[in-house]
Amino acid sequence: MHDPQFLYLRHGQTDWNLEQRLQGRCDPPLNETGIDQARHAARAVASGGVDVIITSPLRRAHQTAQIIAEHTSARIIEVPDLVERNFGALEGKRLVDIAGAGASGYDIALRDDLPGNAEPWDTLCARAEHVVTQWQHEMARQDILFVSHLAVMTALCDVLSIPRIDVKNAHPYRFQKLKDRWDLNFAFR
Repeated sequence: MHDPQFLYLRHGQTDWNLEQRLQGRCDPPLNETGIDQARHAARAVASGGVDVIITSPLRRAHQTAQIIAEHTSARIIEVPDLVERNFGALEGKRLVDIAGAGASGYDIALRDDLPGNAEPWDTLCARAEHVVTQWQHEMARQDILFVSHLAVMTALCDVLSIPRIDVKNAHPYRFQKLKDRWDLNFAFR
C-alpha cells in the first residue's frame, strides 16, 4: 500500500491566457502553444503512467485531457465540479482592467470581494475537495490525473494546507500524502 497521491494538471494555454483575460466559465479553446504544451505533458505523464483522467467539461481542459489520453490510453471522465470558478461579471475582462498594471490571475482568483454573482471562495474549496476525495476513494488503486483550472488547483492547495504555487499551464503536479500532511511537487522534470 502506498501513500495517497494523484496528479493534477492545469489546461494548456488559450489566447485568453496570452491576452491576460479572466476566463472563468467562458470556454475558449487551446491555442497552438496550448496544444503543444498538452502534447509535452502527455509524454511526461505517459512515462509515469496514468489510468484515468478526470477532467473539467470546459473545452480548454477537455482538449488537454484528450491529447493526454491519446498518448496514455487512459480513459477520460468528465466531472462538472472541476469547472473553473465562476467570476461573474468579471469574466472576459482583462486582468489589468480589473486589478491594475501587473495583475495576475491570482490577484483575481483568490478574491472574496468579487461581484455578487461570482462563486464564493469557500464554495469552490469545498467543491474541489469533494471531487478529489470522491475519486480517490472510488479509484483508490488507479493512477489518477485531474485536468482542471488555476483557481480549482489553488483551492485544493488551500484545503490540503499546501502553500500556493504559481500554477503553470500544462505542467503536471503530484499531490502526495506523506504521513499526516500533503505535499506538492512537479511530477516530472
